Amino acid sequence: MRLSLLFVLVASSALASEQPLGFTVTGPTVAPGAHELRLTTTPRFGRPEEFIRIESLLGFGYGLTATLETQVLIAIALEAFGRDGRSAEGGGEVRLRWHPLDGRAHFLGLNLLGAVGLSPDSVSFEARLGVEKWLGEFLFALNANVDYRVRRDGGDGPELHTEQSGGVVYRLLNNFTTGFEVRSRIGFERGEYYGAAIFAGPVLGWRNKTGWISLAALPQVAAVKASSQVGNGEALELRDNERVVLRLQLGFEL
Repeated sequence: MRLSLLFVLVASSALASEQPLGFTVTGPTVAPGAHELRLTTTPRFGRPEEFIRIESLLGFGYGLTATLETQVLIAIALEAFGRDGRSAEGGGEVRLRWHPLDGRAHFLGLNLLGAVGLSPDSVSFEARLGVEKWLGEFLFALNANVDYRVRRDGGDGPELHTEQSGGVVYRLLNNFTTGFEVRSRIGFERGEYYGAAIFAGPVLGWRNKTGWISLAALPQVAAVKASSQVGNGEALELRDNERVVLRLQLGFEL
């Protein structure tokens, strides 16, 4: 029993706060009193017109307890559309993540995350629930989240999104992880259905004792469009989503 418990503790510490999936949050949290530098970059591209948007988060995570961490992040988004359209946005985000149950030591691991974001044009709120399970060197994880954005200008577009994501990764002997992830994103504008997109693709990660990196590439593979968009010549949902979404994540213990 003691040997088994020691194995779980060693395995958990070896994982640190690594995020091997791109859009599905997993545990554990940053160690108590430790700092971790975080960078997340999410390029989105592919709409009927020429379009690319790059969303970046840069900041740090701090371990409050063995199961609780906070993150303070700067948010920057750059967007190019058409031939001459350019825009940039900036803001900040604060997150609190609780990981009361570990996926190795318990039947299921549990993650709870809350976030508040602020920019000159909007205020956003996010709530996320995640479950996970390690079976040997395989990690299985599922997330469900809701995010709501209040725009100061009352502009068009969905203010409410629900998202479900999940994936499986396998840890290789050389500190790499490889796997597959699926993501569903549904939008609502003033209570009306705006459309849904389903993404699926590979994920790849690597870590050592002080840092980790992961990359996900998820093309849109299916959609359930709003009735007003059916028959518009596009098989995918491209008002609120893109053909391809990438996500690069980096973490370094300070």
